[in-house]
Amino acid sequence: MKKFLSLGCILFVFASASGQAPNCSQTLRLATSTYEQGRLHELPGLLDGCIKSGFNQEQKVQAYKLLTLAYIYLEEPEKADASMLLLLETNTEFQINEAIDPAEFIALYKTFRTTPVYRIGGKGGATIAQPNVASSDNANDGSSNYKYKFGLSVGFSAEIPVRILKAKNLTLNPELYFQITSFNYTNHDTIHTAFGPRTQNWISLPISLQYKFGQSKINPYVALGVETSYLVSSKSTGQSTIKKNAGGEQKSFDVTSALNRLNFFGIASVGAKYKIGRGMVVAELRYHYGLRNITRVDGTYANPYLTWDYHTADAIYKLNYMSLTMGYLINIYNPKKLSIKK
Repeated sequence: MKKFLSLGCILFVFASASGQAPNCSQTLRLATSTYEQGRLHELPGLLDGCIKSGFNQEQKVQAYKLLTLAYIYLEEPEKADASMLLLLETNTEFQINEAIDPAEFIALYKTFRTTPVYRIGGKGGATIAQPNVASSDNANDGSSNYKYKFGLSVGFSAEIPVRILKAKNLTLNPELYFQITSFNYTNHDTIHTAFGPRTQNWISLPISLQYKFGQSKINPYVALGVETSYLVSSKSTGQSTIKKNAGGEQKSFDVTSALNRLNFFGIASVGAKYKIGRGMVVAELRYHYGLRNITRVDGTYANPYLTWDYHTADAIYKLNYMSLTMGYLINIYNPKKLSIKK
């Protein structure tokens, strides 16, 4: 007997739970009908229970929209504001349909902040670096040159809309990156050919101001800014050959202490954003123009092994490089009633 009672209780609970969603769906349909019939005073009591427990997100949005419209027409502005705020907090990406939504609802919606307060996410991609030589400093009577090489860029990105003189197309873009820049060094004289890659690891803080063109699903933009970078480590690899014969052993040396570790760059970017889900996919091509010499005069011959064994002495140069990155930034909202200036 106890087993049958327990089974009956379980079936009753299951039936009650399974019936909750359809009941609230019926309630929403009834509320819509009640609104269309003009019985606006009945809506709060009709919807309250399912809003607290029963509606899914989409149903809650529909319910808050009905309540907002009801309070507008009942001339209860404070309740209409409260209901609109709850709607926007339930679905932060809610958009009006100007073709079918009532004008009063559209006007109220536009008195709220409905755009993201900021975006945050990550980016990653490749770099390609080329030194800008100010003066050569050779370890022999030969000539030296540099050739580009690919590296890596990965980091965090944020976007903060800027409201200056009601401008809607400006965005502040602070970022934090770990970047690897790399390039090849070659020196030729009458006897030797010295060569080897240079690899530099940076922590970079770029800050730029974006200007976007238009407002659509795809948003192209341009940006200008500055970048402060700290050199974490740098390695120079040396190898030398004699008249194109096989040379000595290839070795890498840490030359971080011989370089300026704090550096500055001017940056210019072009990019585009494409809305997917609750955020934006971002693709950007950026040019980094070195403003300070990477190498120091007193560090040119600091490593005797590179100088005498590998006939290598870096020039005095600034570093220019390009980066191509892609990433995803999530929209962060904080809906609120905007103050109306009279």
